[in-house]
Amino acid sequence: DFPLRSRYCKQADRVVPKFDHYCTLLGTPIGERNHALFWMYLVAQSIIILWGISIVSSGFIGTILFPQRWAGNNALAITNMVILVIEAIA
Repeated sequence: DFPLRSRYCKQADRVVPKFDHYCTLLGTPIGERNHALFWMYLVAQSIIILWGISIVSSGFIGTILFPQRWAGNNALAITNMVILVIEAIA
């Protein structure tokens, strides 16, 4: 007898109550016992990404003093910002 909403996880080779999905990043099935921890992990990752975006955006310099050289001065920061935004979306 299995609990309601349980499913067999091939990757973990066990039955998981209230199985949601198998998380390859954490290497474990997400189910009844760790669903809240998984959401806390997602919130922590979102906070870290937003923090990184704020650090990169604070690095944009020279917008008022040298507007003609702004893109050249901030090319690395712009590249990092684009990568962080893509990472946040994916």
